Amino acid sequence: MWLASAQAPGAEMLTAALEDIPAVRVAIGSADSGMTEFRRSYSDALATQRLMLRSREDVRFARYDDLHAVILASADENGAREFTTRAIGELALADEAGRTVEVGLALARWLGTTRPTS
Repeated sequence: MWLASAQAPGAEMLTAALEDIPAVRVAIGSADSGMTEFRRSYSDALATQRLMLRSREDVRFARYDDLHAVILASADENGAREFTTRAIGELALADEAGRTVEVGLALARWLGTTRPTS
């Protein structure tokens, strides 16, 4: 089902609304008005839905505006995988059990060394 709105629903409202209907997922496109923006919002919602369907997590709802960079990166999945492997090397090949902690620590180190200085 497609629903148009000039304003995206809040996370708390969506969480409460979806609580009793576990089979329903909501993908939210960019909020805007006008026919061109309506088409773009619909396209954005479809891109968000595709990303949600590929997720291993039980994602109940997602907003395009929150996932824009991920959606762009996943448009070329092979390219994104190659970039990730080059960027983090052996960490990309880590076993599933240790991956989350290792990636988190690597990201924290990277962010700590790449902050802009004033």
